[in-house]
Amino acid sequence: MIALLAGPALAQTANTAAASKDEELIVVTGSNIKGASDSGALAVTILNADDIAAFGVNSTGEIFENIAQAGAAEINGAADGPNDARGDVATINLRGLGTGNTLVLLNGRRIAAHAVNQDIGSTPRQITNVNAFPAAGIDRVEVLRDGASALYGSDATAGVVNTILDANFDRLRATLRYSGVEGTGSDEFQADVAFGFKFNEGRTKVMFTGGYFERNGLFASELGGQFSTVDKRGVLGGDLFGNTTTDFRNTSTSSPFGQFQTGAINAQNVFVGRRIRQGTTTLTSTSGVFHIQPCQFSGTRAQLGQRPGGCMGLDDASLDTALRYDFNANQPNNALGEGVNIPNDPVSARGRQLITDADRINVYGIFEHDFASGVQFFAEGLYYKATTNGNRATQPLDSGLAFLIIPASNYWNPFGATTNPNRLPGLNTTDAPAGGVDVLLQNWRPTDLGPRFISTDTSTYRVMAGLRGQIGNWDWEGAFANSSNKTTDIESNRLSKTLLQAELAKSTPDAINPFGGPNANTQAQWDRVRISSLNAGKTTLTTGDFRISNANAFDLWAGPIGLAAGVEWRRESYVEDRDPRLDGTIIFNNANVSGRSDVVGVSPTNDSSASRNVYAAFAEALVPLIEGNDGVFYNKLNLQLAVRGEYFDDINDGAVKPKIALSWFPVRAFNLRAAYSEGFRVPNMVQLNRGDISRLNLGVEDYWRSAVTNDPASTGDAYVPSVRSANPNLLNEDTKTIVIGGVLDAGKLFNSPTVKRLVFSVDYWRFEQTGVIGAFGDREALALDFLERKQGRTNANVVRANPTAEDLAAFVVWNLANPGDQRTAAGAVQFIRDPYINLDKQIADGFDFSLGMAFDWGKLGDFRLNIEATYLMTLDVERNELLNSLAGNGNSAFGTDFTVLEVNRVRLDGNPRWRASTTWGWTIGNFGLGGSVRYIAGFTDTNADITVNGQTQFWQVKEDWRVNMFADYRLPIAKGQNVRLRLGINNLLGTAPPLVDESLGYRPDYHQLKGRELYVQLRGTF
Repeated sequence: MIALLAGPALAQTANTAAASKDEELIVVTGSNIKGASDSGALAVTILNADDIAAFGVNSTGEIFENIAQAGAAEINGAADGPNDARGDVATINLRGLGTGNTLVLLNGRRIAAHAVNQDIGSTPRQITNVNAFPAAGIDRVEVLRDGASALYGSDATAGVVNTILDANFDRLRATLRYSGVEGTGSDEFQADVAFGFKFNEGRTKVMFTGGYFERNGLFASELGGQFSTVDKRGVLGGDLFGNTTTDFRNTSTSSPFGQFQTGAINAQNVFVGRRIRQGTTTLTSTSGVFHIQPCQFSGTRAQLGQRPGGCMGLDDASLDTALRYDFNANQPNNALGEGVNIPNDPVSARGRQLITDADRINVYGIFEHDFASGVQFFAEGLYYKATTNGNRATQPLDSGLAFLIIPASNYWNPFGATTNPNRLPGLNTTDAPAGGVDVLLQNWRPTDLGPRFISTDTSTYRVMAGLRGQIGNWDWEGAFANSSNKTTDIESNRLSKTLLQAELAKSTPDAINPFGGPNANTQAQWDRVRISSLNAGKTTLTTGDFRISNANAFDLWAGPIGLAAGVEWRRESYVEDRDPRLDGTIIFNNANVSGRSDVVGVSPTNDSSASRNVYAAFAEALVPLIEGNDGVFYNKLNLQLAVRGEYFDDINDGAVKPKIALSWFPVRAFNLRAAYSEGFRVPNMVQLNRGDISRLNLGVEDYWRSAVTNDPASTGDAYVPSVRSANPNLLNEDTKTIVIGGVLDAGKLFNSPTVKRLVFSVDYWRFEQTGVIGAFGDREALALDFLERKQGRTNANVVRANPTAEDLAAFVVWNLANPGDQRTAAGAVQFIRDPYINLDKQIADGFDFSLGMAFDWGKLGDFRLNIEATYLMTLDVERNELLNSLAGNGNSAFGTDFTVLEVNRVRLDGNPRWRASTTWGWTIGNFGLGGSVRYIAGFTDTNADITVNGQTQFWQVKEDWRVNMFADYRLPIAKGQNVRLRLGINNLLGTAPPLVDESLGYRPDYHQLKGRELYVQLRGTF
């Protein structure tokens, strides 16, 4: 529908007071009927320029964080993993239904997806990066809080967020802003300019907006203990969670004090450990496990000698918890000071980088020309480019993603050959023969290598051109658009497995020494194995559309019917180009699926690409059923009908989805509304076409073999390869939505110029989504294989080797001893296929509340206030029948591995019940005050728990209030021209985000990290 918006009102629903004739008609997201009067049927929230200014932020992603109906920001700029969508990236997730369920539009049309996808859970998601939209050029943001596939097609299952850019052709505006976070070196600078002009007797119009943004990042060492260390026990004080559990410790077993295992690889390609003794002293565990530690630490079994980090010794079994690594502080220590501090390079000494350095350019322009025939040509262009730079802790090596053997020939191997000068004296030759023993590198973080450096470059453009006009009473518009995103992600100071394995095999003193503790190797040594990993992606979107609308197509008994119809074509494509050391071009080894990667710590992923054409048609009608009258009882009833069909040529399928909505005004100031719609999300091209992703997973038991063969690979004590793969047979995720609510426009009850606006609304909403795409899981696949084998079948997704002679003998012994549990012989698992499938069902419902007011108090000025709040009543995730059958299966082979998934997800590791956002403003003469308040209720963090009186208690994440405020003064220069100085404080209360049991110390998908931030802004309007 359309709303008639006037003046500097704050965020508001689409239902506003009746507008005067000179007010501009603005088409609001939720209908294709241009020029129709507001039917009152739509649940739409509008954030205008005053709201956006009240938030006091610099990027569109930060603006979207203040939308009350938003759920977890699952993809955000805090991500630093090698398979994350890193850099200057942000999107929105309405209702918490999951990234990809919200359709993001720019000026009412789609734009190319971000070129780097990210797995949420285990499933890849493609997003629109909203930071590509120039925040300084936004006129308003429209949030359709209803399923909208019947209007906009795929992905609009949870709603639509449409960003409308400014199109003011009669001004020149320039802005400078500087801000800094109190007590830190993190600051931001932004400059933007906007101008528009008309010529050719007003028939030709041009508008341009350009902006530059620069940010200096934020490091953990600049903040308090909640962030400067991963171990949060120091900030918990006497709390039971601080002194009765180690859940909040969060330190990593990947330490500069390495962990190893002596032994050899057997015929099944499994490393089998061997105990080593020095006389009567046991140097390793019975399975050959040992670790390095400072000589002064208790338990040292033998000294390896003086190294750059001091005297180093070895101890049997696992690493002491005190020497685990704090990758926020970049030290093998903890909050209690039980470990040691080591010298660091200048970058690592600053701690973890929590906010990256960033540079961003946004450019946007509009061109319009009116022909004498009444037809208008229009065009727009958008360009965005951003670069971010950051770093994170030194690359760890573990045997899961870097199966590296330190041979007996290694110069520094303490269990090497007797000719090795570093072999420990007096080793029992029955354990360590004269030729020496190989050592598996289980876990090691070589901090002398230095931190990993991450640099991302992303650029987006969109160009569009079209014509619009009228034929009789019909408005028509057609346009073509092309957009694209290119993103490169370079992570340097990584390690090549091939190069490192060669260095570890050296028998000369220049060999890399993993047994020497911190700083045992020189930069020259590391230069021989150092690499950079580059991943690149590109997406494109080309669209063509044509639409017609008529608000007065023909008359019925209750008034004119509005009609709209149109067609649309889209061509989408993506290319994912992984580094040659990750895509199978340069392979470390073929011993297992993870060996295809030659980059330490990163799983292999094949390159992939795809494209598809989408064909769509839609129709919509606005039908007045009862004509309102001029009496007290207005009694007006409107009906909205919509339908849209889309066809996707890559899957040879599509969907047709309807919507029906009613709005009844019993009196002019009050209306009731109800809507039912169906929606869908088509599988994205990555889910359909992505290259295989390989993982090695520990702790995955082969239920069929574990009790029979008792070998490490079957009992879960060795890594099991898993391959997640695309599935071209995926079906749509389907959604049904209901919205029921009412709007009271109390401003119509007052015949007073003081009350400019006073509107309250409440809506109940319910979303039911089926066929949610996910991965079945490795443990689940093995359990299903067990049940299938009991029936004489197998699970084809569990790929096994042929049984060896030892396997056959073991199964014979088992079957003789267990007549009631006979099992046919099966070989060891080679790998598990885990394709994406349509899995679960989710149901969400709740209430939206809105209160908007604007008053003209004469000499006391104008006051504006808007409150938007959402209450999440239900968020249920229901497992599919197969998963539930495993959970309910009483087979003793599964033990307690399967339980019914917690259905109710409200307040469970997120999903707070309440979210609210408030903006306000007061102007009196040339002075102004304003600000915003964001509220997020608390929730439960199941990562940390204690037992009190026999009951399990989980950590309760506190509620979060974020208060922003500004004051400004406008210096008039001439009519319509002024210079404005604004001083603002974000996070006025200076509160830290609520503590959670995560290494970051907070949840970046819900909360904001910055402390008190002061800014000054200077703007000239001419």
